[in-house]
Amino acid sequence: MEQATQALDKAGLDSVLKGFNIPAQPRVMIDIQEERAKAEPSLPKIAKIIAQDVGLSGAVLKTINSPFFGMRRKIDSIQQAVMLLGMNNVVNLVTGYALRSSIQGKCSISLERFWDSASDVAEISMAIAKRINLSVSPDEAYMLGLFIDCGIPVLASKYDNYKEILIEANADHEHDITEIEDYNYGTNHAVIGYYTSRSWGLPEALRQAILAHHDIDKLFAESADDTQFKRDKLVAILKMAEDISHTFRRLSENVEWMQIQDTVLEYLNVNELEYLELKDDIHQMLNDR
Repeated sequence: MEQATQALDKAGLDSVLKGFNIPAQPRVMIDIQEERAKAEPSLPKIAKIIAQDVGLSGAVLKTINSPFFGMRRKIDSIQQAVMLLGMNNVVNLVTGYALRSSIQGKCSISLERFWDSASDVAEISMAIAKRINLSVSPDEAYMLGLFIDCGIPVLASKYDNYKEILIEANADHEHDITEIEDYNYGTNHAVIGYYTSRSWGLPEALRQAILAHHDIDKLFAESADDTQFKRDKLVAILKMAEDISHTFRRLSENVEWMQIQDTVLEYLNVNELEYLELKDDIHQMLNDR
C-alpha cells in the first residue's frame, strides 16, 4: 500500500485528477484548525466560531443530542455542546459538516441521500470503536465514515452517467466498483478520496484506509507497520459499520460483506453471536434517533 501511495504522489494531483474539483477547506474549518494548533487552544473560542454558522451550530447540537453520545438531557447551548464533545469530536464534526457543504450543485446522484448514508456509517463506526477495544479512537472511526466515499459525489458532479455506473457496479459481483470506475473514467472514488483527505489534513492512517477500502485482499497482513495496522483496524470497523447500515436500511443483499465477514470478524476477534448482538444494539440506537 505504501508503494501505491508513492505511485499516486509521483503521478501528482494534476495528472491523476485532471479536470476534477477537489473540495477545498472552507474558512470556518481553517479558523478552527488555526485555534487548535495553538499551544493552548480554547474550546470557548472554537464554540464562538461555530456559533457564527447557523447550519454548523445545528449540526453540532443534533450530534450531541443523538443517542450515540448518551446525554441524559437535551443540550441546547453551543458552548456546552463543544465542552462536552471535546476537541477531537468537535473538529471531526466541523470537518464532516464542512465536507458536506463543500460538495454542492449539479450532481447525477442524490447528495442528500448520500450524506445521510455517510453520516449513518460515521455514527455506527464511532459506536463500534467505543464498544470494541481496538486501539482506534471513536473520533478517528467517525471521520473515516464521513470521508470514505467522498470521491463518489465528486465523480457524480463531473459525469452525468455516474448513477448508471453505480447501478452497474452494484450488480457486478466479479469486479470492484473502483475497477469499473477506472475503466470508465481513468480514476476512481478511492483515489479522489485519498487526495481530498490529504488536502484536508487527515492523518496518514485514515488516508491509507480511504485509498485501500476496496482492496480487501491487500489488507489485514500480519507483518504491518503502525500505520498499516491502524489502517486495517479502521477498514475492518468501516466494513462492519457499512453492513450494519445496510441491514438497517433494509437494502439488497450485501454481497461484499458475505465475502469478507469471516475475515473481518476474525481480525477484530469478534465472534458471530457478538456481532449480531452489536448489530441489534446499534439498530436500536438508530431507531431511537
